[in-house]
Amino acid sequence: MITEKPLSSSADQVLRQIEKAAKKEFLPIVGPHKGEILAEEVRKAKPWHVLEVGTLIGYSSILMGKELNENAEIVTVEICRGEADP
Repeated sequence: MITEKPLSSSADQVLRQIEKAAKKEFLPIVGPHKGEILAEEVRKAKPWHVLEVGTLIGYSSILMGKELNENAEIVTVEICRGEADP
């Protein structure tokens, strides 16, 4: 019996796109291997609130968000200097 691989969620599709961009642009993301460890820890802890400091492009937030309860909250912070900043 042949079973078909389930379709990826839209979050999984975005993660694959980020992985490709990160490789091309040399962006420091967690990546799929360390990301699985992160996702497993979130699954175990089942937090209601997550604070991510250093978001970059949201890869880790997506990984964690996939594992959270629908009422959980992620707050992300990233430095983004405006034009007025030196």
